[in-house]
Amino acid sequence: MVAPARDPHRAPRHRRPAGAAVPHLRVVGRPHRKRRPGVRIGAGFLALFLALFGNAFAHSMLVAGQERLDGLTSEVEREQARNEKLHLQAAQLEAPDRIVNEAKRMGLIPAQQTTWLTPSDDPGSVASATESRTDPGAGSNNELAGTGPGASGHDGTDVAGQ
Repeated sequence: MVAPARDPHRAPRHRRPAGAAVPHLRVVGRPHRKRRPGVRIGAGFLALFLALFGNAFAHSMLVAGQERLDGLTSEVEREQARNEKLHLQAAQLEAPDRIVNEAKRMGLIPAQQTTWLTPSDDPGSVASATESRTDPGAGSNNELAGTGPGASGHDGTDVAGQ
């Protein structure tokens, strides 16, 4: 007869003697890991450090953004003040008295007759003369009507009708 094959990794069974008592057996679960409080405390400190570091980073970004915003606000205020000065300067340059004085300085003379033009409803015509009168005191009221280029009536003649 042939001997049964044996698993070489399996230890041979030991037989108990016939009179030996059977030990008390019970089912045992997995052994519990021993909890280490140092790991939890370390993880807590790490979380606290990361939270404080994140807070400090956010605060520094907020301060940097506020500085940039303050700089832009002051620049806007400077440019608004400059804009107001330029508007004042433009108003002074457009003043009729200054224009009349500048025209006289350049050698232009006041017109003897003033022609007032009003817009026309017809898109083909530029304007129509509504009133033409002789103004004896044209030099005294600071008007220089008809002295510049393009100061002509709608029919191609200048203000004096020539």
